[in-house]
Amino acid sequence: MERTSRSAFCRIRAVGNAIRRRMESLHAEDKSGLTGGECAIMGFLMEHMGDLIYQKDIEEEFHIRRSSATRALQAMEKKGFILRQSESHDGRLKRLTLTERAIEMSREASRSMAEQERRLLSGISNEELAAFLDICDRICLNAEAMEAEERL
Repeated sequence: MERTSRSAFCRIRAVGNAIRRRMESLHAEDKSGLTGGECAIMGFLMEHMGDLIYQKDIEEEFHIRRSSATRALQAMEKKGFILRQSESHDGRLKRLTLTERAIEMSREASRSMAEQERRLLSGISNEELAAFLDICDRICLNAEAMEAEERL
């Protein structure tokens, strides 16, 4: 059992590393100055335009700590890609919105990402993809449960 667990862990890591390297090589050609993580956040905000999105939503969606989300969002704001606007009913809440510059850039990036995803998923059936995504979700939930247990 232990050998299988390590093997699965290594494979998951290898897939993540391969995809990250591919995305980083694409971003190296990009002159926006955004990191891969910042681009992913921008894509999420683009998908949820019109919705009320806050930093907590970013933390939950990307399974990142508050400090990591804060750093990314501050950098994106400084680069002119997002606005953080205080809510009138609670000044502690900052609604996240994309700037016009970010919206235009996101449209271009979405086309590129769709092509990358199409190529990555080549030869994988819809059923296989659904099963894979379900397994990924369960692994994330298990990892979060383990982290919660360690905090106790």
